Amino acid sequence: MDADGGVAITGGGWQSLVLLGGLLGPAVCGSVLLMVSTRASKLWIPYLVLLLFFACGGYYMIKPVWMSTADYPLLAQWHTTHLLALLLPVLMMMACLFLLRAADAWQRLALQVLGIIMCYSAFSDTSYIFQYAALGNGMYSDARVFASLFLPFDAQALPWLAFVFFALLIGVLNFVLLGLGVKGALALPQPR
Repeated sequence: MDADGGVAITGGGWQSLVLLGGLLGPAVCGSVLLMVSTRASKLWIPYLVLLLFFACGGYYMIKPVWMSTADYPLLAQWHTTHLLALLLPVLMMMACLFLLRAADAWQRLALQVLGIIMCYSAFSDTSYIFQYAALGNGMYSDARVFASLFLPFDAQALPWLAFVFFALLIGVLNFVLLGLGVKGALALPQPR
């Protein structure tokens, strides 16, 4: 992570799903939280899932420090200032623990606010989704790399029109996911 956003280094897995994780993941999680906020009768379950999520986030942020050797490539990119980024998952875990003891209405409100924030984050940086030019670090946006997985071009030689098609598809999917989350949250009566 840096002032320009950062970069993720991955290995293995299904590359198309890894790339879509950052593009559609916030909208999926936000929509699920919106639906759960009105549908779940046992709210401790989503809060335990959130606790696990934030704990994993903290673990993977600090992992390069204790799992590395002197020549580990990620350690060279990892700065001490990134320890400040660990405050977010720690604060979120503390908030989850606090909300587990709060009244039902506060628990539901917190889930709705977090769901709305996550859905908003899917649209807050649409310039990244539609970034055709190379980024400052010489890499390409996830949408451009994703499009190159399905076409006979590498990311560097991907035609502009093909890129725009995939970027629009991802943008439309984000809106559909948001709509499904809101519809699911509003259509279901709140449990008593």
